[in-house]
Amino acid sequence: MHSLIVVTLAMALASCSLAPPIVVEPERLHNRLKEYYYSKERRLVLVDDYHGVAEEVALPHCDSPRMCGAIVQIKCVSQGLEINDYLNNTNGDLVEMCGGPCFVGIVAMGQRCERRCPPTEWKCR
Repeated sequence: MHSLIVVTLAMALASCSLAPPIVVEPERLHNRLKEYYYSKERRLVLVDDYHGVAEEVALPHCDSPRMCGAIVQIKCVSQGLEINDYLNNTNGDLVEMCGGPCFVGIVAMGQRCERRCPPTEWKCR
């Protein structure tokens, strides 16, 4: 019985230790990140005449940023590859670049991505 309680407690603590990231508006990003990923100069309006809808997207198309502490995850699609950047929202610096470059077939890059993606600074699940 004692071991069951310990295992249950350990599982509960493990599930609580990694919180989910928070989706934030681009306006909450460091100015360098906001300008690079979401500036008006990098936006395009896609029009679907068949369905009568228009959508404004970033170039390349970037999803809403997700934040975990001071680290921001920004996923974009460029030339069919998903780019997954982790950035420091305090100073605007790149922490790690994952996704697209990891899948181009360069063995050294793929091994680096396996070790570093997601970066250790990313404390969310």
